[in-house]
Amino acid sequence: MAFTRRDFLSAAVMAAALPCASTTALFAKPKTKGTSTDEKLFLFLDWFHIQKGELKVTLDPQRISKEGKKLLESFERDFNKTFEKSTHGFKSDAPFGIRITQETAKHSKPWLVPDQPWEKSISSPTVLFEKGKYRCWYIARLKGETETSTVEGGRAMSVTGSALAYAESTDGEKWIKPSLKILSYQASLENNLVCPFNNGGAIFRDDHGLRRETNRAGGIEAGVSNGEDVVVRAAMKPLPTLMRPLRSVDLETGEPAEALVERSDVAAVEALAVVAEAAVAFELARAAREKLGGDSLADFVLAHRAYLDRIDWQPRTR
Repeated sequence: MAFTRRDFLSAAVMAAALPCASTTALFAKPKTKGTSTDEKLFLFLDWFHIQKGELKVTLDPQRISKEGKKLLESFERDFNKTFEKSTHGFKSDAPFGIRITQETAKHSKPWLVPDQPWEKSISSPTVLFEKGKYRCWYIARLKGETETSTVEGGRAMSVTGSALAYAESTDGEKWIKPSLKILSYQASLENNLVCPFNNGGAIFRDDHGLRRETNRAGGIEAGVSNGEDVVVRAAMKPLPTLMRPLRSVDLETGEPAEALVERSDVAAVEALAVVAEAAVAFELARAAREKLGGDSLADFVLAHRAYLDRIDWQPRTR
């Protein structure tokens, strides 16, 4: 599936601010008052973003009673509501000089297509304008991945086989899919995938309290532990082999020297696993101490037990 320019405009929250050319179908051309001939061209999507105008009440201060002045003061104090002081009556700020014209439409290429080796098809784009860029998140069906889904209440939800992907653009037409190095696809992080897109699992209650049907969120939801196992996925860059010796210093003589040419450690992944596990343990301990406090292990354990007694959840053994 590919997405046209019209689909992009429908998906963009900031679509009304898009620059547009004369090839778009409908435009609104507001004219200014007076003799000025300046015109601005805006893409017309619907009436939602059009200021329709309103009748504003104007009041003559000389004709307002003491009770009326007190009432106006209460409006301003309690509701931040003020009235323009003029003659008694109404003032209109309805728009004027807007002309909607129909232009000849021209066929354009789809703005977003499945052009990456891992993309089988794409769907459901959402576009936001932020810091001078259009940022798009969409669902990518992955090539070579097993697709499964679940159906509940007549609604089908993807479980495996797709991922949330990211693209960005400066003009809304030319899109770049940067390498985010976040999610592994076929043992490579060189892709624009953000996270697996799946049904996180329904919530159930058992003898231990509330629990998820699955733990595809990895134990963390919205930055908070949900009581499931915390799963951490990490990757490391292979250690390079130094084939061109770098300049160094001989520690015994203090004279300039060259570093040795050595092969890298081919078993560094195992060592990384130990280091990563220790780093995660430190961070979990830091979060637990921040939550439970205490300046001794005994106080910490007592606070942990009291916390478990207070919430509707108990640890599970698997």
